Amino acid sequence: MRNPGQGRSHPVKQHYTRMASVLHWLVAVLLGAQIILGLAMMHGGLSEARSFALFQLHYELGLCVFIVIALRLLWRLTHRTPPLPQGMSRLTRNLAQGVHTALYILQGGAPISGWLLASALALPVSFFGFGDVPLLSGVSEGQSEGAFRLMHHWAAWGLGGLVVVHTLAALHHRLIKGERIFDRINPFYRTGPDI
Repeated sequence: MRNPGQGRSHPVKQHYTRMASVLHWLVAVLLGAQIILGLAMMHGGLSEARSFALFQLHYELGLCVFIVIALRLLWRLTHRTPPLPQGMSRLTRNLAQGVHTALYILQGGAPISGWLLASALALPVSFFGFGDVPLLSGVSEGQSEGAFRLMHHWAAWGLGGLVVVHTLAALHHRLIKGERIFDRINPFYRTGPDI
């Protein structure tokens, strides 16, 4: 006698949904722009006016990162992720999960700490001309400015470091181990329908 579930096909999803892929790469592009802008602002030797203009753009893009990260988290909580390769060791799986968790935390923490810093400096910022972004309540001008600056500084550097680790790990799996793990997040690569 056959079991009730016997004979049914239970395919395993091998790639992220297209929406998850698009959100992933949108965050990657935004973070790349943020890193470039941040380095230019801090070490570019620019005039005060030019530096302030870059700060405005950096702040606006930071809010975009925060919005996209919120969407990514919502999508992640409501959709299953594809399994990691079966041959991957427990240590590698734990490291991958740890890096992904830290990436999510810092991708949210960097924009929030930047918002706190702008609020402490009482810097009005227009969101791409659609109106000023409100300063966070409870943060007065000059209050904890140094702490927020330090928090934002280390969140940004930590995020940049994790992005490098994440990228090198993906290249290692693809180029050295021959695993097509990159294809899981490639929005143009499909082996079948999302399930």
